[in-house]
Amino acid sequence: MKKENKILIITFFILISLFLISSPGFLNITGKFLINIKAVYEKASISISVVDNIPPNITTIASSVTSSSATITWNTNELANSTVYYGITTATTSTLGLASLTTSHSITLSSLSSSTLYYYNVSSCDNAGNCNTSSQYNFTTSAAGGGGGGGGTGAVVKEKIPDFTVDKDLIKVVLKQGETQKEFLEIENTGETELDITIDLENLRDFVIFSGGVSEYSFKLKVGEKQIVQLIFDISKDQKPGIYPGKLIIKGDGLQTVVTTIIEIESEKPLFDIEVNILEEFKEVIAGEGLLAEITLYNPKGIRLADVDVEYIVKDIDGTIIINEHEAVAVETRTSFIKRFTIPSSLKPGSYIFYAKVTYNGVVGSSSSLFEVVEKPHVETPAQTEKYYYVVYIIIAIITFFGISMSYQHKKLKEITESIKKVRAEDLIKAKKIKYKGGE
Repeated sequence: MKKENKILIITFFILISLFLISSPGFLNITGKFLINIKAVYEKASISISVVDNIPPNITTIASSVTSSSATITWNTNELANSTVYYGITTATTSTLGLASLTTSHSITLSSLSSSTLYYYNVSSCDNAGNCNTSSQYNFTTSAAGGGGGGGGTGAVVKEKIPDFTVDKDLIKVVLKQGETQKEFLEIENTGETELDITIDLENLRDFVIFSGGVSEYSFKLKVGEKQIVQLIFDISKDQKPGIYPGKLIIKGDGLQTVVTTIIEIESEKPLFDIEVNILEEFKEVIAGEGLLAEITLYNPKGIRLADVDVEYIVKDIDGTIIINEHEAVAVETRTSFIKRFTIPSSLKPGSYIFYAKVTYNGVVGSSSSLFEVVEKPHVETPAQTEKYYYVVYIIIAIITFFGISMSYQHKKLKEITESIKKVRAEDLIKAKKIKYKGGE
């Protein structure tokens, strides 16, 4: 082989080596490849990994309170850890959790203030790092009690546990100005003692009354007894169109259940209508990521092509506005499009409302949908492949050495071949000379 060819081959392998060393992507891929080879080599088996990306399902959330503590309980459909976010505001700035995995969860919050309203969310993450966070609930600690007296010993009496259930955790009504609608709640005493039930309308008093026109409602409920409560949603004709979220608070002997209530009010005779549909994969979003919703506008009155004002609002269950955007849209008969909104990264896990309204000549049509902001799933970071880079360097060195060795072997083989040919030629010449002399 010519000297120039040798130099070319060596230069080629050097360039390839330099290229590989300077390519992080190649090193990363090669490192992962080598890890897999190492695993197969060590275990001499092939395994199939099933990816779990489904978070635990949280059910039967309940609270049991005293004047200074509260025990929060819930269930999950798979083994998961336990976390409670709580506080005296909806921001829930305090956290208490247990890392142990279970399906029956119980967290006791201590050192609470008496006669104080606390808000809380529960959260559970399974072993694969899939997390689910509930909507927000609340409870009120009882008033501080007095001390006890002395006495002798006696029989231990088992404490009777109070409890009740409500058949709904969400009520959503869509009404026009001047309309009335009835909804019903079924409350059942599932505990071991008679309950005094009170229903508090909180910030819904302008829209809801009970049967008989009263704004407060309380009753006794015996063990195992059920009672159906009628709620009358009554919207005045001059009520401003919009969305009004609120809570129905059902209390009984230190227990409390919250029914999220959403009242959507439209103009009495809307000229345009709107429909909101949050895409299925965005029903649960992580704070800081995007929310996609399909918006459809209708022109049922047959008005010619017109520009309408469309307002988009995201609110929390307390009515605080998170996002508020406007735009003008041209509508002739029907138009549909996808809108994207970025959820603020500071948003707490919980239930939120996406509300859109279309306005034309002061007349409003509206639509809304609920979605959940959830915690970012914990994903274990794969082991870094940098520690396997040395293996890649060795491979590169072997390739380079192999190339040079092949070149050298090729040269030696050629030299040997030439030597053999030369020896054979000399032997042939000698043989011919001997024969020639013998012939004389």
